[in-house]
Amino acid sequence: MSEANEQILQRIKQLIPINELTPNLQSKLLNSAQVLNVKKSRFLFKQGDKDEYSYFLLEGEVELHANKKLDSVLDISSDRAKYALAQLQPRQFSVKAKTEIKVLLIERNKLDQLMLLAQESTLSSTMSGGTDIEVDVVDGVDDDTDWMTQMLQSELFSRMSMPNIHQLFALLEPIDKKAGEVVISQGEPGEHYYIISEGKCAVSRKPMPTSKDVKLAELKTGDSFGEEALISDSTRNATITMITDGVLMKLSKDTFIELIQKPTLESLSFSDAEALVDEGAVWLDVRFPNEHQESSIDDSINIPLNSLRLKTDDLDSSKQYVLFCDTGGRSSTGAFLLAERGFTVSYLEGGLVNNPEALGVQAVVPEEPKKAPKPVEVKKEKEVEADIDVGVVNEAIDAHVRVEILNAKLETTQIEMSVAEDSKDEFEKENQKKLLAAKKKLEAQKTKAEAEAKEKEKEEELKFQKLKEEAKKKMLQEKKQLEEIYNKNAKDMEKLQKAKEQAEEEIRKEREKLEQQAEAAKKQIEEAERLKQEIEESKKGLEVQAEKKKLEDEARVKKIQDAAKAEIEEERKKLAEQYDRNAKEFEELKKEKAATEAVRIAAKEEADKIIREHKLSHEKTRADEVEKMKAERLALEEKSKKIESAMQQIQQAKQKAEEEKKVALSKAKDLKEKQMESTNTKEQRAQIDTEIEVVSKKVVQAERSLKDVNHQAKQAVSAKKLNEADLIKKAEEEKEFQVQVQNDLEEFEDKQQEEAETVTQVQVHSDQMKRIMAKAADAKIKAASANKNLMNDISKQLGD
Repeated sequence: MSEANEQILQRIKQLIPINELTPNLQSKLLNSAQVLNVKKSRFLFKQGDKDEYSYFLLEGEVELHANKKLDSVLDISSDRAKYALAQLQPRQFSVKAKTEIKVLLIERNKLDQLMLLAQESTLSSTMSGGTDIEVDVVDGVDDDTDWMTQMLQSELFSRMSMPNIHQLFALLEPIDKKAGEVVISQGEPGEHYYIISEGKCAVSRKPMPTSKDVKLAELKTGDSFGEEALISDSTRNATITMITDGVLMKLSKDTFIELIQKPTLESLSFSDAEALVDEGAVWLDVRFPNEHQESSIDDSINIPLNSLRLKTDDLDSSKQYVLFCDTGGRSSTGAFLLAERGFTVSYLEGGLVNNPEALGVQAVVPEEPKKAPKPVEVKKEKEVEADIDVGVVNEAIDAHVRVEILNAKLETTQIEMSVAEDSKDEFEKENQKKLLAAKKKLEAQKTKAEAEAKEKEKEEELKFQKLKEEAKKKMLQEKKQLEEIYNKNAKDMEKLQKAKEQAEEEIRKEREKLEQQAEAAKKQIEEAERLKQEIEESKKGLEVQAEKKKLEDEARVKKIQDAAKAEIEEERKKLAEQYDRNAKEFEELKKEKAATEAVRIAAKEEADKIIREHKLSHEKTRADEVEKMKAERLALEEKSKKIESAMQQIQQAKQKAEEEKKVALSKAKDLKEKQMESTNTKEQRAQIDTEIEVVSKKVVQAERSLKDVNHQAKQAVSAKKLNEADLIKKAEEEKEFQVQVQNDLEEFEDKQQEEAETVTQVQVHSDQMKRIMAKAADAKIKAASANKNLMNDISKQLGD
């Protein structure tokens, strides 16, 4: 391809909205387009003309004239030159070539259909990339709901009148389809509208004709498809294939338009639409953003058709929208999509091209309405790309034009010759001769021009064929490269689809695994809570038992103390009674003193001897008793030391038990936190459960040991207090015993001196003294026995 042709091709790809088309759609467009060479000062079209074509400037400069005055000049460097030249109908300007120019000529309806396909292609590409949108689908309600219910519940059918719905159901034709059977194919013309009564379908699309199908979506019972191709009068933008056996309800195109499209879609003239907007409706431009930027209705919003499904949430459902585009094709499709979703919509009839007043341009009424000249036909084949420079062909056309001009001049000359033949005037005859000569000259020029034209045509035909072959070769190479790219993309899409399905399966399995782990963890937590509750209840039970045992021990110690006190008190009472009896006996002896005075003197010496012996015996006995009491006191002090040592051991045991409990509780907490982690394996969770059970037992054992130690400590404190009390009592008893014995002896001596008159009385007194001493010794033995019993009980309690 030459550098000039490459520049023209790049220029075409920059034109708006052609630059929005995919490469394969651009190729389709250029196959049906023409590149025209226009000489300087020639008009492309004139103000007031009406036609079905769009002209795009490729090279050179043009003048725009309005009302026979120059309005502006455009060249390819101008941004305005990227758009179609003065495309409003009727034409608002006359466009004249200021220099030699090249223009691209396209049928406007063909361009609009390809723009609609481009937006659908963008939508499909977006969907294949993972966005959840529909392609020619009306969403169903639920797999389990019958298709009729879903239809009637949809926003679209809720707007239809009951007679239309009844008629629709009557005209729906059920057709059976097998799994794998293709319902509609991409690129075919749209002839029917379908509703899925039973089964499932797959939506797929080929990015290129030689590419593999890329799956876009799945349709289920109640979904419908095929409406967009019917509304836009374009070809199918995707392929629908049965996934399972099923039944489809088919509706013909005419019936669809009559019963669904016409009642649903309302087209408005610009004046009616403007009145509606004045009442609160909103203009909605569904063209591409660059088209909207170049020319649009004031205060309109712009959402391209390929983004409309995705941005319905941005629209206010309480407002009415009036959609518009260039011709009405895209806006009618967009209006149907919004109507399906419950919006109140209408669209501008004929689009902006046929409503120039929508852009604030005064419509032109030509003085002499005329049909636009038919565009010059260029000889070319279908397979030749539009990037061929057909200017060489147009040079051949210029040769033919020269021939036609010469033919016209020749006809004029012949007319003049006919007039001259009727004239009898000699002057006129001379003119006839001149005219004849001119005619021959013109015929010679015509013959020469025809020969030149044929020769030029042959040369240009050869050039054209050569350029066509080069373009075809280049096209095949590019086509092959594109096919390789799209095949690679299709394979990548298949890999991505498989990876997606595999990832979804792995996620599902992992979710199930996590749910099972969560359920197991929940049960473990419930079990832990149950164990905790049991431990708390056991702890409370142990505390109650310890308190009960404490009260029992205190009662037992108090009982022992009370018994010992009672026994001592009893002994004291008995001694007091004995002393009272002795006193009475001494009183009686005093009465008998006078009678025994004679005996007293005789017995005095014997009595003194007895007293001395008694004193010696008493001193020895007292020393023995004192020594014995001292030994008992030392024994009690030793017992006190043992109690103190036991209390220290109990305190150490208590500290050790508290430490063990603290360590066990800390370990139990760590194990429970570890247990809550979802990454643990089954063996690890089993091991953690075993460790928690062991630690729980250790906690219970530690608490039990702590309770026992506390209990022993309390008993040791009680024993210590009792031992200290006994030591004090023992010391007091020793002191009282010594005082009592001394008083008894002194009293006995006094009485003996006063009353010892006879040996009999002395003997009696001696017997009485022996009885007193025996009773005192007996009381002492009983007191010692009581103390011993008390110490045995305390030792036994400490041992428990």
